[in-house]
Amino acid sequence: QQACPAELYARPASPWVATFVGDANLVAGDGRGDHAVTAVGDVALDVSGSGGSRGPVEVVLRAEQLRLDPLGAGAADTGRGVPATVQLTEYYGHDTVYLVRPDGAEPVRARAAATPRFGRGDRVLVTYEGPPAVVFPAPDPGVVTDAEAPAAEAIAETEATVEVEEPSRKLPVAVADWMAILLDEQHPVALVHRQDRNGAGVIDEV
Repeated sequence: QQACPAELYARPASPWVATFVGDANLVAGDGRGDHAVTAVGDVALDVSGSGGSRGPVEVVLRAEQLRLDPLGAGAADTGRGVPATVQLTEYYGHDTVYLVRPDGAEPVRARAAATPRFGRGDRVLVTYEGPPAVVFPAPDPGVVTDAEAPAAEAIAETEATVEVEEPSRKLPVAVADWMAILLDEQHPVALVHRQDRNGAGVIDEV
């Protein structure tokens, strides 16, 4: 995918791009046209240019789009959000990232721009508060997905060339892993996936 950073972040073309650019949860869901039923409740889907998504899907939920509130008496009666348990709290100074497990589901990451409000074992209510979410078909369990590909041992040694529209130049790259050349907001970003024999990636010219 080649696009400006903001476009890559908001509209990733694959699950791997979604997880590479920013903190993203790939949450399993049941697509029902313009929304999906997920572990964090009903989520509106970005179905622009399509007829909607039905059946098993994977929904991209950014960590900062998940809100956490104390799970007090009657909190779940509002009809918004789902009960969950905090499993981990990571405080970075400028924000806090929580790993929370919705009841009966896989853990998700939530980010809050504040000092920690919750600790391990706290019960919370998780609510999605983002725009209509990007959605992908659910992966085939027998197929290595884009998100898993960097860990696959069968990736062969190769040389790659990254083409960047502005400035006009080709960058020969020997890449060890998934790699991004990030330019400013006015330029596209090129993503390339390669691995060499020694596991070392080098950008020969910038």
